[in-house]
Order: sequence, then structure tokens, then C-alpha cells
Amino acid sequence: MASKLDLHQIFQHVYDPATRTLRTATVSNSLADEAVTEAKIASNAVTADKIASGLTAQKLADGSVSDAEFQYLSNVSSDIQGQFTTLSNTVTNLTNTTLDDVAALDLRLDTLEAAAVQAVIPTEAGAVLVENGKRFVTLTPAGPLAAYTITLPAIPANGQTVTITCPAHAISAVTLEPSAGHTLPIGASITSLPAYGFAGFLFNNTIWYRVS
Repeated sequence: MASKLDLHQIFQHVYDPATRTLRTATVSNSLADEAVTEAKIASNAVTADKIASGLTAQKLADGSVSDAEFQYLSNVSSDIQGQFTTLSNTVTNLTNTTLDDVAALDLRLDTLEAAAVQAVIPTEAGAVLVENGKRFVTLTPAGPLAAYTITLPAIPANGQTVTITCPAHAISAVTLEPSAGHTLPIGASITSLPAYGFAGFLFNNTIWYRVS
């Protein structure tokens, strides 16, 4: 119940003693800025159905998120952190698998490469038969040689290549021969190998062709 002081103050606002009439009061439909504070709102007094729709994102938290950024959440179907964790694990597993596969492939290539090389330490006036399936023949004599004989594979595959290298010392006179049943065109053979020299050949339909 209002006190006498309260009633007197109210009366002064409503009654004009000079004119002995009631004053015309102007009632505002809005509250002053910051008039409603947290202390003036009872706990659980503001429920979801009392909050207007269409609030801007700036009204949430510290206001640093725009409406457009907040709206991106409309396409999120589940926990965001969970999705990132799953994606991270997937990428990690893929990376590990890929690196393992590359390492295994390198090992297989190294194995195949080693299997395709025939290393020979030639001696003076000696000879070598290139083994079937070998694609590289490295000749590493202890010193320069005056003469050496090389015979190409007996059973080469069609399309097989053979590269003969001499990475250390020169061989002055080289005799290069095809195996029985095969031919080496005139001008395709080699007669010497300088130090660090090489010569490549390709087999096709019983014929060895010079390719390098």
C-alpha cells in the first residue's frame, strides 16, 4: 500500500492547483536505456516463449559474430569438434598409409633395379655374356683395358633394353656380339668404351638396335 508521501507525490504530478484541473499525462511505451538490469529480473522469469524471434547474432555473447557467420551453423548436422576430430584422424591415417605405400614401392623399385643390374669386373682380353633379364651392365675393370668381348643376352624379351656402362676405366677395343639367331645391324655396334662412357641397345624381333 502506498505511503502518504507517495500519494502526495502522485497527486502533485496529476493535479494542477493553479487551474484546479487534472494534468494531462504523457505515458511512454518504451523503457529508458539500461533501465532493465539483471538484478531486476527474477530467476527463470524470462522463458523461451517470451523472447522475440529474429534476434541478431550481435545480441549473443560479446557480439563479435555477425548474422552471416552465425547462419553458417544452419548446415551443421552434428557436433563440430567431433567432425574435426574425425577428419583429422582420417587425414592422419591416409598420410601414414600413403607414406607406408611409397616406402614399400621404393623398396620394390630398388629391388627390381638391383635385379636388373649385372656388375662385371672385366679382365684383359676377357669376355662376358649378358644375363637374360638384365638391363644394365656395368664394367669396372681395375685399370684401362686393351680389349674385351661382350655378348648380348641369349633369350631377350621383345622390347628389352640393355645399357652397357664403363664408369671408371676405358676399354680401347670392344667386341660386341649378338647371341645365336640374333643380329646387330652394321653401324649399330660399338668398338670401344671410354671412361664414363655408355651404349644402349633395344631388342625387337631378333634384331638389336642402337638407341644411345
